[in-house]
Amino acid sequence: MSDAPPPSPSRRPRRRFRILTWILLLIILVPLAAAGIFIASFDPNAYRGRIAAALSQATGRQVTLAGPLSLALTPVPSLRAQDLRLANLPGGSAAEMVQVAEIEASISLWPLLSHRIALTRLVLHQPRILLERVGGQPNWIFHPNPPAASAVSANSSGAAQPWHLSLRSFRLIDAGLVWRGAGGDESIDVADASVTSNADDGPITLHGAIRWRDVPVTLEGTTGPIDDLLAGSATGNWPLDLTLSAAGSKANLQGSVADPMHATGYILTLRGEIAALETLGPLLPPGLLPAGTTLPPLHGVTVSAMLDQDAKGAPRISRIAAQAQASDLGTLLPGLKLDSLSLIAPAMDQPVTVNILGERHDFAFTVSGTLGAIAALRGPAQTAYPLDLVLSAGQSNLHAQGTLAQPLVLKGANVALSAQVANLATLSPLFEAPLPAATALTGSANLADAPEGFAHGLALTRLSLNGPEGDLGGEVAVTYGGRTAVNATLRSTRLDLDALRAMGQPLVPLSAMPAAPPPPPPAAPAPAHAEPRRVIPDLPLPVAALRSFDGDLRLGFVSLRLGGAEYRALVTRVTLDHGKLALMPSSVVVPGGAMVAAGSLDASGAVPQVSLSAQAPNIALAPVLAALGLGGAGQGFGQVFASLNASGATTRALAASLSGPLGISVVNGVVDGQMLARVFAPAFKAARVLPPALLAAAGSLPLRCLALRLDSTAGHANVAALVFDSSLLLLQGTGTIDLGSETLAIALNPELHLGRSNLKVPLTLAGTFAQPRISGGDVSVNDQHTAGLNGLLQSLLSGAHSAPPTSSACAPALALARNGQPGPMPDNNPGGGILNKPINLFEQLLHGQGG
Repeated sequence: MSDAPPPSPSRRPRRRFRILTWILLLIILVPLAAAGIFIASFDPNAYRGRIAAALSQATGRQVTLAGPLSLALTPVPSLRAQDLRLANLPGGSAAEMVQVAEIEASISLWPLLSHRIALTRLVLHQPRILLERVGGQPNWIFHPNPPAASAVSANSSGAAQPWHLSLRSFRLIDAGLVWRGAGGDESIDVADASVTSNADDGPITLHGAIRWRDVPVTLEGTTGPIDDLLAGSATGNWPLDLTLSAAGSKANLQGSVADPMHATGYILTLRGEIAALETLGPLLPPGLLPAGTTLPPLHGVTVSAMLDQDAKGAPRISRIAAQAQASDLGTLLPGLKLDSLSLIAPAMDQPVTVNILGERHDFAFTVSGTLGAIAALRGPAQTAYPLDLVLSAGQSNLHAQGTLAQPLVLKGANVALSAQVANLATLSPLFEAPLPAATALTGSANLADAPEGFAHGLALTRLSLNGPEGDLGGEVAVTYGGRTAVNATLRSTRLDLDALRAMGQPLVPLSAMPAAPPPPPPAAPAPAHAEPRRVIPDLPLPVAALRSFDGDLRLGFVSLRLGGAEYRALVTRVTLDHGKLALMPSSVVVPGGAMVAAGSLDASGAVPQVSLSAQAPNIALAPVLAALGLGGAGQGFGQVFASLNASGATTRALAASLSGPLGISVVNGVVDGQMLARVFAPAFKAARVLPPALLAAAGSLPLRCLALRLDSTAGHANVAALVFDSSLLLLQGTGTIDLGSETLAIALNPELHLGRSNLKVPLTLAGTFAQPRISGGDVSVNDQHTAGLNGLLQSLLSGAHSAPPTSSACAPALALARNGQPGPMPDNNPGGGILNKPINLFEQLLHGQGG
């Protein structure tokens, strides 16, 4: 027997516990150690084919793992692969849809046992992703391939279990996305974008920092579960709430999608807030705006719309609305400001209602009406885009109604314009020009564009303007974009330009309009020997303007009032071609008779050349004198002819180079003695022989002939003929006029018919146009019966008076003045005008001898 004491009953359970603990540790640690040894020695490259095959079967596309694979020992194993490639749909524009420089994937192991590839994290480094539709099918939709027949297990029911892909977190780093559509490629650079979900059936949270057309864009939002999206099992209301932010603006898209993988069955609401519309110009697709144009500087813009599909599955946009708040549009048009803008359309194929409130130079206006459907903006070229707009300002309205064939490029316009203007002057700020205060105006016209569009020209046809001051109609066409050309045909039955000029300045202040250029600095003090004062103004010809555009103007006016005179039956044509202005043979009934004229102004060369020819074969004297402010000064008919030419860039230069003849003739008329007194008063005073009142007291005098012929050569006018023959005065003269220096050298031989005597007073007219000098010679008296002063006194006291015979100087002078053309000759009967009160005349002669 052993002497050792038996074990204590209390120690036996503890020994058993230790034994069980060791057994459990061995059971746990040995497999773990084996697993650790397996993982440590595991080479994923040995399974490259199986992994690629599994991914190919799960995506339905060929997946190529061209680079090495590595496995990281983390709580969740992480597989890293380089140079992964995913094939595109057959027939795509490129063989591969995705190319990834490096991919990191954290894979749950247990789901692999059930043929599930559960990616808890997927990171793509430098991926290049191509999105396109191939044969109408989007290449971003994947269809898993059925398993191969060899994969069917013997103990299965005959169908192999397919691989399924699930994803919990997805991230793109330094990615490049390309959308390839019919309009070309659209590229998006993604600096960092992530898609995460806390559960397989939980919502997706999106965040992205991208760059689109060199503009930073931020994407935030949530969607439905990602597993439903990958498996294509998303049905019903798959939620969507995305917000894009760029350039201080943002757009939110919220709603649901029945089939997100195929982008069908969606009901979405779009809301946008745009701080400054012009900042979004770089985000627009190329070609959306016409070349050279930008988005208008509209601020505080809000937009909203609903997006869904019609019964055939076609996209549909409805409940469209856009508003804009106060914006300065001065870059589009100086002084233009927008107070508010509203655009509303029930749908893309419905008209757009327009309401605009704005101002220009603080002058308010409104624009209201309708435009064509938004969808028609990109419709076929043969589809006319309608518009119906009314501009209201200052109790006046302008209505534009018609169509545009190509509205985005402003081509193919056919617009009817009509206007009702209460007071034209009130619209001066709107047009940035002082307008006359014409009232109760109505007008209409058809507006069209040039064949190349409004960017190259416009045309107004069927133009009609009517008002109290007259009417105007015709056609006007303006082309620009290259060399500007204006072609117009204007007609009027009555137009009072004097009334329009008398209307004065606008009724509203134009303080807000751009200020006029400051006046030139005061002229320097005249030198000690200043140039004498000139009468002919030194005005420059509009040479630069004539060279800047071309034109063709045709006028046909029945009655035109200008300068207090009425011009009738005006028919003229003026052309301008590269600086060459031509007045075609034109006719007009001027006050007193008809006139035919033609001329030219050639500003194409270094020195402008001017020519003018005119002829009035039978013109009334009274209306001409009335137009000159000498109403009632004379009656009768005359003839005028001129054939002049000159060269120079100013009016003085033209005068200094004037060449050609000018002739004026009148026969069998009546002239007022008071008018003669005003004209010859300086001569009578200079001669100190007769008082000026002598002629004024004579009343109306028969005018036998007036003949004037000037022949000019290089600014020197020779008085070839000067004869004025009346019942009281015969005036003849010769000499020269220097138009360049404005000097006179004329010898005058006036002969007064007093009773039966003739009083001759030779005069010399010298000096300048501004300061003429008249000097008299010796007085001679010739009586028909008694010579000398004694005969003159006897004839005046006796009351015996007879009119002198017609001067022999009339016939040759008239021939020169008419340039050899035929015309009436003076009557032999002198008519009335003989002095009736010789005693009174004698008293005036005595009292006025001293001048």
